Amino acid sequence: MQFKSTMVAVVMAVILADAAHALPIRIATAYPENSKQVQILRETAKQIAQQTPTHVELKFFTSGSMGNDVEVLRKIDAGELDGGMITGGGIGGAMADTLAYALPFRLASIEEVDFVRLKMDASIVDGIEKQSNLRVLGMAEGGFAYVFSMKRILSMDALISQRMWMPENRRAADTLTALGATTLVPLPLGEVRDALRAHKIDTVVVSPFGAVASQWHTEINYRLNIPLMYALSFLVVDKKVLDNMPEDDSKVLHEALKAALVRIGAHNRSANAEAAGVLASDNIQDTSVDPSLAAAFQAASQEATERLIAQGALSKTVVQELDTYIGDFRKKSK
Repeated sequence: MQFKSTMVAVVMAVILADAAHALPIRIATAYPENSKQVQILRETAKQIAQQTPTHVELKFFTSGSMGNDVEVLRKIDAGELDGGMITGGGIGGAMADTLAYALPFRLASIEEVDFVRLKMDASIVDGIEKQSNLRVLGMAEGGFAYVFSMKRILSMDALISQRMWMPENRRAADTLTALGATTLVPLPLGEVRDALRAHKIDTVVVSPFGAVASQWHTEINYRLNIPLMYALSFLVVDKKVLDNMPEDDSKVLHEALKAALVRIGAHNRSANAEAAGVLASDNIQDTSVDPSLAAAFQAASQEATERLIAQGALSKTVVQELDTYIGDFRKKSK
């Protein structure tokens, strides 16, 4: 009888292990299928399957096939997905304070970003996890987005009056709206280049790498030589996924994905630096920002930030924290 009970227990353990193996963790990302970023994610998935006792599987839905941030979070909540790469800002709730990094004309250099993130990342992650059923398994830098235009922009009024592409990314759209942009044209990514050619739009906000990879840089003439906003993605997973997983599996999953997103961030930073060289060689002219224009941008940034706080898009506390660390960095750099 004892032998039979033992055999039943062994068989059940095998069945449960096979069931766990048969149910991959489903993660959505906007990164294109054949991109370096997805290559890193798939390499990491193989590593996780090999190193976890129950051979945890990851399944990635790429190229934005699961929708934007709001739709991905809704599908996680409904159990249709287990996780996703989320840009965060502009969607409110637990992710609201991630918008701090994307505030217009706030962060000025990569060195400043590194200093501020070292101080703030942990508290922002803690806020997400305390206010939701999500767990943050890693963060990946997207880099600075700049204003690229057909005509040279020499004033704040000129900037906000451009016929500007409005991305599906809520964080970028909310940032542009808060700045006071008057003509935002919503378009899918695949239609932007044709819209530039047809002069339906004359301005895009994108990273250097994004401008080159999409070939939009062939349709524009100028770049405003000051970062508009900084992009950062968060890989979030439903807490239940980790709670229902053996501790050893959970540890491997967390450590491997955290490292993968660091690699993706490093790749994005390198790709942006290389793309900046391509832009220069293709005669994209930088518009320098003189002190008076810089002051106008800073005033617009403050107004936009106050507007976002009033709308509940992010908290006043996180903005104060951000500004304190920016101030600390700039004092050290003098």
